[in-house]
Amino acid sequence: MFRVVFFVDDRKLGDAVRSLAGLAIGNPEVQPVVNAEKGANGTLKALTGGTVAEQFIAYLRKTKAHEVRVSDAQAFLKSIGRSKGSATYMLMECVKAHVLSRRGKGTATVYTVRG
Repeated sequence: MFRVVFFVDDRKLGDAVRSLAGLAIGNPEVQPVVNAEKGANGTLKALTGGTVAEQFIAYLRKTKAHEVRVSDAQAFLKSIGRSKGSATYMLMECVKAHVLSRRGKGTATVYTVRG
């Protein structure tokens, strides 16, 4: 017996699972991979250093956002499979990295993206 682990592009996932259905013992385990893209020769390449704050910074640059609220950070965390409860901590890490500046207090807090 062998255990096989491989990566599949989003478009090919259904075909791969259907192909393994008759061959595999049990159901294949499917997990999304965040912070990776297909590199040269079919290898995986990390988009950022891997921390949540670095992934959020890359997301802000990609979407060209100018202002961020806690609800935006929570939506991002949910999209990568993380708990939305750590949104404030992630935003404070971005402030420490001088990527965001904080304005306001309480629920009226808005984070402005720096240059």
